[in-house]
Amino acid sequence: MYRDAITRVDLDGQTHQQAADQLGITVSGMKSRVQRARGQLKDMLTGCCSVELDRTGAVTDYQHGESTCDC
Repeated sequence: MYRDAITRVDLDGQTHQQAADQLGITVSGMKSRVQRARGQLKDMLTGCCSVELDRTGAVTDYQHGESTCDC
């Protein structure tokens, strides 16, 4: 559910409206799914990797952490 939302909006470039229409949900529902997906992805990446961000929040570097990490 969340993976599909973030893939459609952030990777495929669909608008929230387009993605919501395709999935048969409201735009506010799609926005919520995308925000939750982004939060989960951030938690997964920062949980096992050291991520360096610039002042705007863009990733500038990372160091892979534990060998058991799935990222």
